[in-house]
Amino acid sequence: MDLSLAAVDFDGTLGNPVVRVAVTIWAAVLGILLIVVFTYVRRAWQRLFLTFLILAIGYGFSRIACLGLAASYYEATAKKPIGVGFFGGPPPWVAPLLALSLAGFAALVLGRRARGTAP
Repeated sequence: MDLSLAAVDFDGTLGNPVVRVAVTIWAAVLGILLIVVFTYVRRAWQRLFLTFLILAIGYGFSRIACLGLAASYYEATAKKPIGVGFFGGPPPWVAPLLALSLAGFAALVLGRRARGTAP
């Protein structure tokens, strides 16, 4: 049994489909947090503060989270143990922007459903 560790470097930009999926997963996590904040926090200033906090955390940890998810995928699907590295990385603003889009869409859908104007 060969237990040698191979090191592989992948493209970490959005040109890599695995990184695209990882960015989408990270955006979904941030979006769900935003939906929870907008659903359960009643005071406007607390909502605003928590929204900026979630977006700042999303921006700050975007590269680490996305490349960590992508590396986990590569390591889980490898036949032999590998060490995964990336050159480059996704832009840090993509996941928070997608999260805001998800939260906005959910607000439209849930708001219409709550008012009874949904088709």
